[in-house]
Amino acid sequence: MSLAVFQHTSELAERTAAAITDFQRDYPQFSFDEQLLKPASRFVTRGKLFRGSVCLTVSAALSGQHQPSSAAWPAAVALELAGSAILMQDDVMDNALLRRDETTLHRVYQQHWQGAEVDKARFGESMSVCVSDTLFFVATQQLAKAPVDDAVRIQLLSAMSEQIATLALAQAEELRMSALPLTDPSITEESITQVIVGKTARYTAMWPLEFAGILALAGVETMTALREFGKLMGIIFQISDDRLGLFGDPAITGKDADSDAKTAKK
Repeated sequence: MSLAVFQHTSELAERTAAAITDFQRDYPQFSFDEQLLKPASRFVTRGKLFRGSVCLTVSAALSGQHQPSSAAWPAAVALELAGSAILMQDDVMDNALLRRDETTLHRVYQQHWQGAEVDKARFGESMSVCVSDTLFFVATQQLAKAPVDDAVRIQLLSAMSEQIATLALAQAEELRMSALPLTDPSITEESITQVIVGKTARYTAMWPLEFAGILALAGVETMTALREFGKLMGIIFQISDDRLGLFGDPAITGKDADSDAKTAKK
């Protein structure tokens, strides 16, 4: 099954990069955009493309098909664009050095700063926020253009809005908890797990599985099962990621090993 999930990654990477290229072509703004969107496109397509791949594979399986439908591709692209945008903002908040075995984008953008050295970091962070916001809305555009019935389109857009809005609040809660000492009575296994479900589980597994169910016109029982499976899968993923984040080798994991400790994540 694991191999089957990743059978469409090459085409997914091409379609995702094309979505950014098409946006830049159709809505030309400034010459500097190339310096922002080209690194972003590379960043998006260097990932494992897990979320989009899950959407493609599971939606096809639920529909009894061997290949993803034409409607599944824009949804998968939207997942990858939005997922990468989330990681870009996460890297800014964590002041991370590495992501996907390369320099994080906010540090890449610092290289374009021409002012005083003191504002260099802020410039890079600000540019990363602007580009990540752009990716969110290019993702929305993908869903708006998807070849689906209006009812399905509304479900997809509603699901994405709910997932991102809820995730943002979970991220805010994680930041709040980071400022608290470990002895604070509100720091419990339950409270930490709640953040994991609201954040990682949501965008890593629950969201792509929900998209798959919507595309396959799945019933209530199936949708409930997909969400529960996604929640458990996301918890396992984050616990493993935290372990690697503390004790992993950056040369293997592709990201720095001390950012979680420096930001006092619980």
